[in-house]
Amino acid sequence: MLALQKQRAVVNGVLRAATRQRNELVAGATAQPVYVRTSHLRFLVERWQQHFGAENAEELCNWDNRPAPLRARINRPKIESKTLVQVYPDWRQLPDNPDFVEFDTLPAAALASGHCYIQDPAQRLPASF
Repeated sequence: MLALQKQRAVVNGVLRAATRQRNELVAGATAQPVYVRTSHLRFLVERWQQHFGAENAEELCNWDNRPAPLRARINRPKIESKTLVQVYPDWRQLPDNPDFVEFDTLPAAALASGHCYIQDPAQRLPASF
C-alpha cells in the first residue's frame, strides 16, 4: 500500500473515477498539441514542424522520448572481455568501444559479481582528453 491509511479512500475514489472516465480522459489527452503530449518545449516542436513538417516533428518527439539503451562498462580487473561475452552470450560488445557492452535486461548477476557497472560510453569522453 503506497497511500497512507487516511488517504486511501480519496486515492481509491480518484482511481475509480478515472477508470469510469477512461475514454474521455484518453480523448482529452490525445487532443492536446504535440508538444504537450510528448513533453517537449513548444518553441522547439514548432521549429521542428517548420523545418521537417508536422508528421516528422511528431516522429522526432516520439524518438526523443525513447529510453536510452542499457550499457555497461566492463570491469577489466575482474573479467576479460572475451570471458565476459562467453559468460553473458546475449550481450553485444560495442564495435566502436570494446570496453562497453549493451544488453536488453538489467544484468543483476553481473553487477553483483563486479563484472561490469552501468555507465554510458559518453561519460568516458571527458576523462580521455
